[in-house]
Amino acid sequence: MVEILKITGAFGIRGWVRARVFADDLRVYDSIRDSSGRQFSFSIKRFLGGSMVVLSLEGVSDRTQAEQLRGESFFVAHSDLPELNSDTFYIHDLIGRSVTVQDGSESCKISAVYNYGAGDILEISSGEIQFLVPFTRDNFPIVDESSVVISSEAFHQFKNIV
Repeated sequence: MVEILKITGAFGIRGWVRARVFADDLRVYDSIRDSSGRQFSFSIKRFLGGSMVVLSLEGVSDRTQAEQLRGESFFVAHSDLPELNSDTFYIHDLIGRSVTVQDGSESCKISAVYNYGAGDILEISSGEIQFLVPFTRDNFPIVDESSVVISSEAFHQFKNIV
């Protein structure tokens, strides 16, 4: 299961909730599941800007029920995710993947992915050291189903900043 949204609070008195969405388009999903596996159909009531929306969830009919969902994450099955272009990746598919340095000098792994608004940044773990590298084609010339390759220059440049 893949986390698709998190409830941040109640909205109004009808049982609607405010949620932070971790998907490009929530409208492609028919239903979502909570952490216990219960399935909910939903309706988008408002877009609040950024990644925030207002939703109504099936079975949630008043503010008290909506407030009880604060902090609850909702999920979809990995198989329900939309197909991506060949050069696009889901973050959860990158985390934990092995990374090979282009010159063959070392092997490391992707331990996290961040985005502070200017593009994705990969946290690379190499032994006891973790360092951040912008996720660009120059820094990662090969990223496909079977391998992730970091350029030698980027590896040594960003590893030595630590």
